[in-house]
Amino acid sequence: MSAKTNKILQSLNEIFKKKIQSSERKLEGGNKRFVYLVALLMAAYHFYALFVGLFIPQIHNAWHLLFVISLIFLTRKGFSSEKNNKIPIRDYILAILSIVVFLYVIVNYRELTDRAVFPNNVDKAMGIIAIILILEACRRTLGNVLPLIAIAAILYAFLGKYIPGVFYYRGASLSKIIFIEYMQTNGMFGMITKASSTIIYMFITFGGFLLISGGGKTVIDLAYSIAGRFTGGPAKVAILASSLFGSVSGSAVANTVTTGQFTIPLMKKVGYGPAFAGAVEAAASTGGLIMPPIMGAGAFVMAEILGIPYWQVVKAAIIPAILYFGCIFTIVHLEALKLNLSGLPAENLPNLKQTFKQGFHSLISIVLLIVMLFSYIPIIRAALYCIASMVILSIFAKPEYRMHPINIGKALIDGAMNTLPVAAACATANIVVGILELTGGALKFSDLILSFGGNNLFLILVCTMFILIIMGMGLPAVAAYVIGAAVAAPIIIQMGIPTLSGHMFIYYFSNLAHITPPIALSAYAAAGIAKANPFETSIKAWFLGSAAFIVPYMFVYNPALLLSGNFFEITFSFLSALLGIISLGIGINGYLLVKTYPLERILLIITSLSLIKAGWITDSIGLLLLFVIYYFQKKRKLTHDQLSIERA
Repeated sequence: MSAKTNKILQSLNEIFKKKIQSSERKLEGGNKRFVYLVALLMAAYHFYALFVGLFIPQIHNAWHLLFVISLIFLTRKGFSSEKNNKIPIRDYILAILSIVVFLYVIVNYRELTDRAVFPNNVDKAMGIIAIILILEACRRTLGNVLPLIAIAAILYAFLGKYIPGVFYYRGASLSKIIFIEYMQTNGMFGMITKASSTIIYMFITFGGFLLISGGGKTVIDLAYSIAGRFTGGPAKVAILASSLFGSVSGSAVANTVTTGQFTIPLMKKVGYGPAFAGAVEAAASTGGLIMPPIMGAGAFVMAEILGIPYWQVVKAAIIPAILYFGCIFTIVHLEALKLNLSGLPAENLPNLKQTFKQGFHSLISIVLLIVMLFSYIPIIRAALYCIASMVILSIFAKPEYRMHPINIGKALIDGAMNTLPVAAACATANIVVGILELTGGALKFSDLILSFGGNNLFLILVCTMFILIIMGMGLPAVAAYVIGAAVAAPIIIQMGIPTLSGHMFIYYFSNLAHITPPIALSAYAAAGIAKANPFETSIKAWFLGSAAFIVPYMFVYNPALLLSGNFFEITFSFLSALLGIISLGIGINGYLLVKTYPLERILLIITSLSLIKAGWITDSIGLLLLFVIYYFQKKRKLTHDQLSIERA
């Protein structure tokens, strides 16, 4: 890679790091107390509405956005040059406007419904202001990409009549757009905002309680006490901890920055290269978004879109997640063997018994959550019961982790604040989806994909994969999936793919942009912590996460990997795929018992492809190749050991 290219990538990395560090205000004094009060009011409203009030969905979603958008203007800077500890008058005005436009919907809900597609001038003004405020709030929390997509969609609704060919659209009036986006539930108050105002909010709040009660430290200490002593222990700890945190946090980048501060230095300390250490963290953090049971809120949103029980989505995600992390574990373990790296000394590891004793209240709440989710208990109530159990059991925890009123207040505030970027992304994605429904844009994208892929399912899936990865660059996981589902789901399902398989395919590739060069944001964030070359880190992260580029094709062609079928089919398919993924990891790393020859690496890749597709013939070929490679590796290993003994 040229010095010029490296300099550009380093600059991108620095810009990205500044973006993470500088977008949120560090308020003090009265401003801070005022914001915390608003956040507590937001928490009080949501708990009342979800468990007592039971409002009409559109009214509830309007209240949700009222709090979210106004809080964003109070807590996020409009420009990086602004002072960190001061809220400008301009942002107070924007926060008040946010309250006004959403209160207008709450107060005038019946009249707006009656007026339907004939909004008056006040309706139009309020709708325009609401759209602008949501896009600006999204820009402040998530950057320019998603708001620009929404603006392009709105412009398309107006100007589609000037576009020739497949994307021609006769054009929509302002009244029609305001009706779709502001006056009913296809736009900003739509299905995804409903998910963010109910399920996602509750689980982000659960995450806030988990961290305040010491659950974050418990998870990391538990991972260290279990995996830290093994070969390449710190890297395996990073995989365990990051997969769990990523599943709850919903952001691959935020997870990379949070857990990477602990795991990356330790990986470097035991001997892993900086780029490899950063890549492990980035790949594991991205994998957290496909990790059951929460999947970074993706499971909730998918269940909402498909209208199926949440547990069906989680069940389907189990084997693909095992295959993804199985490949990463294989590569990490073989890299440690290749570099002759040992685990951490026992005296440097947390005591397993002591870890359980100190964090049992958090661990019980996590186990209780999983049990409840698979026991058909309503999702929101499951989150509430787990929060309550954590508060009660914390009485027996260390003093700093007890959930007394101050810590409960902190957890509620953290839950509200952490909801802001997700809710802004959901509302903006809903704006895009509303326009796609109005203009038939999703069907036009389907026609475009068909023109490239014809009637060949594999080519259509490949075309869809590239579109989803490009679309996912710079977008948060939930927004990327929602827009990807609106665009790509119709054509995939039209080709005869089961609905859940198609949506899982879309969800996987919507998230992989985080480790796909050149815009691999998680890898860039990890490179900054590891002090590594960002491009090299992104390439290594891409290789570590390579299973995720194969697994979706596997479960599309073989639904048994989504636990659909009888016990024998599922078991046979899983074991075959797992052996294939391990062979892939060996081939990528280039080491088994000794360093592999180029021909062996090629054969290992062929082996992985043979085993990935379950079938007696393909599996027999794969197993035979794997046995032959292992035989020659073992022979060379014995020769190498004998020579070492003779030299000694």
